[in-house]
Amino acid sequence: MRTSTIGFINQSITGITDLQGALQDRQAQLSSGKRIQRVSDDPLASARMISLAQDNSYIQRFDDSIKVAQNNLSIQDTLLEEYSTHLTRLNELTLQAGNADLTASNRQAIAVDMQQVLDALTSLANSRNADGLYLFSGNRSTQQAFAKDTAGRFIYQGDQGQRMTQVGSSLNIVTNDPGSDIFSNVPAPPGTFLTAAGRDNQGNAQITRGNVTDPTALQQTLGQGYVIKFNASAGLPNFSVFAANDLDNPVSGWDHVNFSSGMNITLSGVTFSINGQPNAGDTFRLAPAPKQNIFDSIQMYIDALNNQQSSTNLDFATQNMLTSLESARSVASNVQAKGGARLAILDSQTQINANITFANQSTLAEISEVDYAKVISEMSQLSLALEASQKMYIKVNQLHLFNFM
Repeated sequence: MRTSTIGFINQSITGITDLQGALQDRQAQLSSGKRIQRVSDDPLASARMISLAQDNSYIQRFDDSIKVAQNNLSIQDTLLEEYSTHLTRLNELTLQAGNADLTASNRQAIAVDMQQVLDALTSLANSRNADGLYLFSGNRSTQQAFAKDTAGRFIYQGDQGQRMTQVGSSLNIVTNDPGSDIFSNVPAPPGTFLTAAGRDNQGNAQITRGNVTDPTALQQTLGQGYVIKFNASAGLPNFSVFAANDLDNPVSGWDHVNFSSGMNITLSGVTFSINGQPNAGDTFRLAPAPKQNIFDSIQMYIDALNNQQSSTNLDFATQNMLTSLESARSVASNVQAKGGARLAILDSQTQINANITFANQSTLAEISEVDYAKVISEMSQLSLALEASQKMYIKVNQLHLFNFM
């Protein structure tokens, strides 16, 4: 088969153009340091590079989440450390107040100091982060964690939620502990009680926190507690008292007792009052408490110091206060330990993420970076081939019959 001169020339031009393009590609690789300039250069390697880049992007987001989680847990740990310091101070003041040689004015002075520490504790429990969110309100982070109700009791207003943050492809970490777990669910010593209004009450009456006036009666007769129920009456409002385990039969001497707002009521050595106007059917209760709100416990002890309790009552209150403070420290320590474990997990995950990122970067380098020695050698070969092709083209282009006539 014969090849025409024009066909040969066209083939030569195409070959020269291809060689020039290949040479330009090698020059681009050298200048950029990247082997793959276009997806078409190596589709499989390009797809792998995109996948690795996406992995690194995810890991960067995980690392950002880790920093936020570490900050939240570190702040919580600092606050709990401060909380423990305040509890230690309260323990010192309680031991001082229990000294039998102190006068009433001495104890009232101690009560003033304790009130200042209590105020600091409630402020700590209502701490916010840099975004203005309450740290100890669970998932209700826009709601103040603790506030006083109209009866002066400390009420937890958050929820039990714990915020989860993803810090790895298959790892989520808890970044907070709700205030209820730290301040409200403190194991209570024997003889601890609570007072509360019924949830469905229609009147505006509130029951006070109450004070222990007879420790022996409290420990021996409180049992499962009492329910105070207001009766329907055309005359003066009145109430009946029932044992919590017998709501059909009023306690002897406590059936249809005339009521006036603020009157003292004493049951099983606990004296309290109900203030306001209850409606018929409204209920209130006095019950033993297996758990306690540490703020209420501190406030009750402050009240006992200010009310000049008898030595027996004060000894009982002092012992309960010391036990409560020790329980509160134990709870705080356990929460701190959990937080420390989470911080350790975050440190470990940070290292894991760093190792994955390094491995991805190494693989990316192997896939995409230029082998300079290889590319320079290829450029030399392409340059020689291009030069030879150009010389051949010139010689062939000069061949015609007029040169032989």
